[in-house]
Amino acid sequence: MKNRLILLAVNTFILICILLAGLKVYSYLTNTSIDINLNITNISSLIIVYSFIFLCSCQAWKTAFKATTGVTLKFSHAVSQTAYMLTSKYVPGKIWGFVARGVTAPIYGYSSTSTIHASVFEQIITMQSGLLLGISLLAYSYNEYAGITLFILFHIIPYTIYSLGINILLFPLARISAISKKLKGIEKIQHINKTVFIKAYYFYTLLWILIALSMTIFLDLLSITYDSKLLFAISGVYIISVLVGFLAIFAPGGIGVREGMFVTLTLNILPLHHAIEISVLIRIVLTIYDLLAGIIGHILHIHSTK
Repeated sequence: MKNRLILLAVNTFILICILLAGLKVYSYLTNTSIDINLNITNISSLIIVYSFIFLCSCQAWKTAFKATTGVTLKFSHAVSQTAYMLTSKYVPGKIWGFVARGVTAPIYGYSSTSTIHASVFEQIITMQSGLLLGISLLAYSYNEYAGITLFILFHIIPYTIYSLGINILLFPLARISAISKKLKGIEKIQHINKTVFIKAYYFYTLLWILIALSMTIFLDLLSITYDSKLLFAISGVYIISVLVGFLAIFAPGGIGVREGMFVTLTLNILPLHHAIEISVLIRIVLTIYDLLAGIIGHILHIHSTK
Protein backbone atom coordinates (compact mmCIF):
# COMPACT_ATOMS: atom_id res chain seq x y z
CA MET A 1 0.00 0.00 0.00
CA LYS A 2 2.84 2.39 0.90
CA ASN A 3 4.67 1.70 -2.37
CA ARG A 4 1.48 2.32 -4.33
CA LEU A 5 0.96 5.68 -2.63
CA ILE A 6 4.57 6.64 -3.35
CA LEU A 7 4.17 5.64 -7.00
CA LEU A 8 0.93 7.59 -7.27
CA ALA A 9 2.57 10.68 -5.76
CA VAL A 10 5.64 10.45 -8.00
CA ASN A 11 3.57 9.76 -11.11
CA THR A 12 1.36 12.75 -10.33
CA PHE A 13 4.42 14.95 -9.72
CA ILE A 14 6.12 13.91 -12.98
CA LEU A 15 2.90 14.40 -14.97
CA ILE A 16 2.52 17.90 -13.48
CA CYS A 17 6.12 18.70 -14.47
CA ILE A 18 5.50 17.37 -18.00
CA LEU A 19 2.33 19.50 -18.21
CA LEU A 20 4.23 22.60 -17.05
CA ALA A 21 6.98 21.94 -19.60
CA GLY A 22 4.34 21.49 -22.30
CA LEU A 23 2.72 24.80 -21.37
CA LYS A 24 6.12 26.49 -21.56
CA VAL A 25 6.68 25.08 -25.06
CA TYR A 26 3.25 26.27 -26.17
CA SER A 27 3.87 29.72 -24.69
CA TYR A 28 7.25 30.02 -26.43
CA LEU A 29 5.94 28.89 -29.82
CA THR A 30 2.91 31.20 -29.76
CA ASN A 31 4.64 34.31 -28.40
CA THR A 32 8.01 34.16 -30.14
CA SER A 33 8.67 35.23 -33.70
CA ILE A 34 12.24 34.44 -34.78
CA ASP A 35 13.38 34.02 -38.36
CA ILE A 36 14.67 30.44 -38.22
CA ASN A 37 16.42 28.66 -41.08
CA LEU A 38 14.61 25.34 -40.68
CA ASN A 39 15.78 22.66 -43.06
CA ILE A 40 16.19 18.89 -42.95
CA THR A 41 19.91 19.17 -42.15
CA ASN A 42 19.45 21.42 -39.12
CA ILE A 43 16.46 19.46 -37.81
CA SER A 44 18.29 16.14 -38.22
CA SER A 45 21.38 17.59 -36.52
CA LEU A 46 19.32 18.77 -33.54
CA ILE A 47 17.65 15.38 -33.15
CA ILE A 48 20.96 13.50 -33.38
CA VAL A 49 22.90 15.80 -31.03
CA TYR A 50 20.17 15.95 -28.38
CA SER A 51 19.66 12.18 -28.57
CA PHE A 52 23.36 11.79 -27.77
CA ILE A 53 23.06 14.40 -25.01
CA PHE A 54 20.21 12.46 -23.41
CA LEU A 55 21.99 9.10 -23.68
CA CYS A 56 25.17 10.67 -22.31
CA SER A 57 23.19 12.20 -19.40
CA CYS A 58 21.73 8.78 -18.55
CA GLN A 59 25.11 7.04 -18.71
CA ALA A 60 26.73 9.84 -16.69
CA TRP A 61 24.11 9.43 -13.93
CA LYS A 62 24.53 5.64 -14.05
CA THR A 63 28.29 6.07 -13.60
CA ALA A 64 27.93 8.72 -10.87
CA PHE A 65 25.57 6.39 -8.98
CA LYS A 66 28.11 3.57 -9.14
CA ALA A 67 30.94 5.90 -8.10
CA THR A 68 29.18 6.82 -4.85
CA THR A 69 27.33 3.60 -4.03
CA GLY A 70 29.20 0.80 -5.79
CA VAL A 71 25.84 -0.34 -7.20
CA THR A 72 25.16 -0.61 -10.94
CA LEU A 73 21.87 0.95 -12.06
CA LYS A 74 19.87 -0.67 -14.81
CA PHE A 75 19.98 1.64 -17.81
CA SER A 76 16.17 1.88 -17.93
CA HIS A 77 16.19 3.05 -14.29
CA ALA A 78 18.93 5.56 -15.13
CA VAL A 79 16.74 6.91 -17.94
CA SER A 80 13.75 7.33 -15.61
CA GLN A 81 15.80 9.00 -12.89
CA THR A 82 17.49 11.32 -15.39
CA ALA A 83 14.03 12.31 -16.60
CA TYR A 84 13.04 13.14 -13.00
CA MET A 85 15.82 15.72 -12.82
CA LEU A 86 15.08 17.18 -16.26
CA THR A 87 11.35 17.66 -15.67
CA SER A 88 11.35 18.46 -11.94
CA LYS A 89 13.16 21.76 -12.57
CA TYR A 90 9.88 23.22 -13.85
CA VAL A 91 8.78 23.26 -10.22
CA PRO A 92 11.20 25.80 -8.65
CA GLY A 93 13.93 24.14 -6.62
CA LYS A 94 15.97 21.22 -7.94
CA ILE A 95 15.45 19.50 -4.60
CA TRP A 96 12.23 18.00 -6.00
CA GLY A 97 14.24 15.94 -8.46
CA PHE A 98 16.30 14.60 -5.56
CA VAL A 99 13.09 13.77 -3.69
CA ALA A 100 11.56 12.00 -6.71
CA ARG A 101 14.70 9.92 -7.14
CA GLY A 102 15.00 9.18 -3.43
CA VAL A 103 11.43 8.07 -2.74
CA THR A 104 11.29 5.78 -5.79
CA ALA A 105 14.72 4.23 -5.20
CA PRO A 106 13.47 1.46 -2.83
CA ILE A 107 10.87 0.43 -5.42
CA TYR A 108 13.72 -0.21 -7.86
CA GLY A 109 15.70 -1.96 -5.13
CA TYR A 110 18.12 0.87 -4.28
CA SER A 111 18.73 2.84 -1.09
CA SER A 112 17.03 6.25 -0.84
CA THR A 113 19.95 7.70 1.12
CA SER A 114 22.52 6.41 -1.36
CA THR A 115 20.49 7.78 -4.25
CA ILE A 116 20.41 11.25 -2.69
CA HIS A 117 24.16 11.04 -1.97
CA ALA A 118 24.73 10.19 -5.63
CA SER A 119 22.50 13.07 -6.74
CA VAL A 120 24.49 15.56 -4.67
CA PHE A 121 27.72 14.17 -6.11
CA GLU A 122 26.23 14.45 -9.60
CA GLN A 123 25.50 18.15 -9.10
CA ILE A 124 29.02 18.82 -7.80
CA ILE A 125 30.75 17.00 -10.64
CA THR A 126 28.41 18.50 -13.26
CA MET A 127 29.17 22.04 -12.15
CA GLN A 128 32.89 21.42 -11.77
CA SER A 129 33.36 19.80 -15.18
CA GLY A 130 31.21 22.50 -16.79
CA LEU A 131 33.11 25.35 -15.12
CA LEU A 132 36.51 24.00 -16.16
CA LEU A 133 35.39 23.37 -19.75
CA GLY A 134 33.74 26.80 -19.92
CA ILE A 135 36.96 28.48 -18.78
CA SER A 136 38.96 26.51 -21.36
CA LEU A 137 36.60 27.52 -24.18
CA LEU A 138 36.65 31.19 -23.19
CA ALA A 139 40.45 31.12 -22.97
CA TYR A 140 40.62 29.59 -26.46
CA SER A 141 38.45 32.40 -27.85
CA TYR A 142 41.12 34.89 -26.72
CA ASN A 143 44.22 32.79 -27.35
CA GLU A 144 44.24 29.36 -28.96
CA TYR A 145 47.33 28.15 -27.12
CA ALA A 146 45.97 29.28 -23.75
CA GLY A 147 42.70 27.41 -24.36
CA ILE A 148 44.42 24.21 -25.44
CA THR A 149 46.83 24.42 -22.50
CA LEU A 150 44.01 24.85 -19.99
CA PHE A 151 42.02 22.00 -21.54
CA ILE A 152 45.05 19.71 -21.21
CA LEU A 153 45.67 20.83 -17.62
CA PHE A 154 42.02 20.58 -16.56
CA HIS A 155 40.83 17.52 -18.47
CA ILE A 156 43.72 15.35 -19.61
CA ILE A 157 46.81 15.43 -17.39
CA PRO A 158 45.23 15.01 -13.89
CA TYR A 159 42.76 12.33 -14.96
CA THR A 160 45.31 10.48 -17.08
CA ILE A 161 47.51 10.23 -13.98
CA TYR A 162 44.58 8.84 -12.00
CA SER A 163 43.54 6.44 -14.75
CA LEU A 164 47.06 4.99 -14.67
CA GLY A 165 46.40 4.01 -11.07
CA ILE A 166 48.75 6.49 -9.40
CA ASN A 167 47.32 7.13 -5.94
CA ILE A 168 47.17 10.92 -5.87
CA LEU A 169 44.32 12.96 -4.40
CA LEU A 170 43.10 15.25 -7.15
CA PHE A 171 41.75 18.71 -6.40
CA PRO A 172 38.16 17.75 -7.41
CA LEU A 173 38.11 14.89 -4.91
CA ALA A 174 39.66 17.10 -2.25
CA ARG A 175 36.96 19.69 -2.79
CA ILE A 176 34.18 17.11 -2.73
CA SER A 177 35.60 15.60 0.45
CA ALA A 178 35.83 19.03 2.09
CA ILE A 179 32.26 19.88 1.14
CA SER A 180 30.94 16.54 2.34
CA LYS A 181 32.56 17.06 5.74
CA LYS A 182 30.72 20.35 6.15
CA LEU A 183 27.33 19.22 4.88
CA LYS A 184 25.66 16.88 7.33
CA GLY A 185 24.16 13.80 5.74
CA ILE A 186 26.39 13.37 2.68
CA GLU A 187 29.53 12.05 4.36
CA LYS A 188 29.55 8.97 2.16
CA ILE A 189 30.58 11.08 -0.82
CA GLN A 190 34.07 11.02 0.70
CA HIS A 191 34.26 7.31 0.00
CA ILE A 192 33.55 7.39 -3.72
CA ASN A 193 35.07 4.81 -6.03
CA LYS A 194 37.96 6.81 -7.48
CA THR A 195 38.30 4.71 -10.63
CA VAL A 196 34.64 5.08 -11.49
CA PHE A 197 34.91 8.76 -10.58
CA ILE A 198 37.25 9.22 -13.56
CA LYS A 199 34.65 7.68 -15.85
CA ALA A 200 31.91 9.83 -14.36
CA TYR A 201 33.98 12.98 -14.79
CA TYR A 202 34.67 12.18 -18.43
CA PHE A 203 31.00 11.45 -19.13
CA TYR A 204 29.98 14.83 -17.68
CA THR A 205 32.77 16.55 -19.61
CA LEU A 206 31.56 14.82 -22.78
CA LEU A 207 28.04 16.01 -21.98
CA TRP A 208 29.23 19.63 -21.82
CA ILE A 209 31.23 19.18 -25.03
CA LEU A 210 28.09 17.96 -26.82
CA ILE A 211 26.19 20.97 -25.50
CA ALA A 212 28.99 23.24 -26.76
CA LEU A 213 28.90 21.57 -30.19
CA SER A 214 25.14 22.13 -30.37
CA MET A 215 25.89 25.87 -30.56
CA THR A 216 26.90 25.37 -34.21
CA ILE A 217 23.37 24.20 -34.99
CA PHE A 218 21.74 27.19 -33.28
CA LEU A 219 24.03 29.60 -35.13
CA ASP A 220 23.16 27.90 -38.43
CA LEU A 221 19.45 28.00 -37.59
CA LEU A 222 19.72 31.77 -37.18
CA SER A 223 22.03 32.17 -40.22
CA ILE A 224 24.74 33.77 -38.07
CA THR A 225 28.23 33.73 -39.58
CA TYR A 226 30.91 32.58 -37.15
CA ASP A 227 34.51 31.44 -36.89
CA SER A 228 36.07 29.06 -34.38
CA LYS A 229 36.89 31.80 -31.85
CA LEU A 230 33.32 33.17 -31.85
CA LEU A 231 31.94 29.64 -31.53
CA PHE A 232 34.20 28.86 -28.57
CA ALA A 233 33.35 32.18 -26.91
CA ILE A 234 29.59 31.66 -27.29
CA SER A 235 29.87 28.06 -26.09
CA GLY A 236 31.94 29.03 -23.05
CA VAL A 237 29.57 31.86 -22.13
CA TYR A 238 26.56 29.57 -22.51
CA ILE A 239 28.05 26.93 -20.21
CA ILE A 240 28.81 29.58 -17.57
CA SER A 241 25.25 30.91 -17.95
CA VAL A 242 23.82 27.42 -17.41
CA LEU A 243 25.87 27.03 -14.22
CA VAL A 244 24.59 30.38 -12.91
CA GLY A 245 21.06 29.18 -13.73
CA PHE A 246 21.70 26.07 -11.60
CA LEU A 247 22.23 28.32 -8.60
CA ALA A 248 18.98 30.24 -9.17
CA ILE A 249 16.77 27.76 -7.32
CA PHE A 250 13.85 30.22 -7.39
CA ALA A 251 13.66 30.11 -11.22
CA PRO A 252 12.22 26.97 -12.89
CA GLY A 253 15.05 25.56 -14.99
CA GLY A 254 16.97 28.81 -14.48
CA ILE A 255 14.50 30.56 -16.81
CA GLY A 256 15.34 34.23 -17.23
CA VAL A 257 18.55 33.99 -15.20
CA ARG A 258 20.37 31.85 -17.78
CA GLU A 259 19.17 33.98 -20.70
CA GLY A 260 19.95 37.25 -18.94
CA MET A 261 23.47 36.09 -18.09
CA PHE A 262 24.08 34.87 -21.65
CA VAL A 263 22.93 38.15 -23.23
CA THR A 264 24.96 40.21 -20.76
CA LEU A 265 28.19 38.25 -21.30
CA THR A 266 27.90 38.27 -25.12
CA LEU A 267 27.28 42.02 -25.52
CA ASN A 268 30.89 42.55 -26.67
CA ILE A 269 30.95 39.71 -29.20
CA LEU A 270 27.39 39.61 -30.61
CA PRO A 271 24.76 42.13 -31.67
CA LEU A 272 22.10 42.35 -28.97
CA HIS A 273 19.31 40.96 -31.18
CA HIS A 274 21.43 37.92 -32.08
CA ALA A 275 22.23 37.23 -28.42
CA ILE A 276 18.53 37.39 -27.50
CA GLU A 277 17.52 35.18 -30.44
CA ILE A 278 20.13 32.55 -29.57
CA SER A 279 19.14 32.42 -25.88
CA VAL A 280 15.41 32.22 -26.66
CA LEU A 281 15.87 29.57 -29.38
CA ILE A 282 18.02 27.42 -27.08
CA ARG A 283 15.38 27.71 -24.35
CA ILE A 284 12.63 26.57 -26.74
CA VAL A 285 14.65 23.57 -27.94
CA LEU A 286 15.71 22.61 -24.40
CA THR A 287 12.15 22.78 -23.10
CA ILE A 288 10.96 20.52 -25.92
CA TYR A 289 13.89 18.21 -25.11
CA ASP A 290 12.97 18.15 -21.39
CA LEU A 291 9.34 17.48 -22.28
CA LEU A 292 10.15 14.52 -24.55
CA ALA A 293 12.71 13.15 -22.08
CA GLY A 294 10.13 13.39 -19.30
CA ILE A 295 7.56 11.48 -21.35
CA ILE A 296 10.09 8.75 -22.27
CA GLY A 297 11.30 8.49 -18.67
CA HIS A 298 7.75 8.33 -17.32
CA ILE A 299 6.80 5.54 -19.74
CA LEU A 300 9.87 3.54 -18.70
CA HIS A 301 9.08 4.27 -15.04
CA ILE A 302 5.55 2.85 -15.42
CA HIS A 303 6.87 -0.17 -17.33
CA SER A 304 9.58 -0.84 -14.68
CA THR A 305 7.16 -0.72 -11.77
CA LYS A 306 4.42 -2.93 -13.20
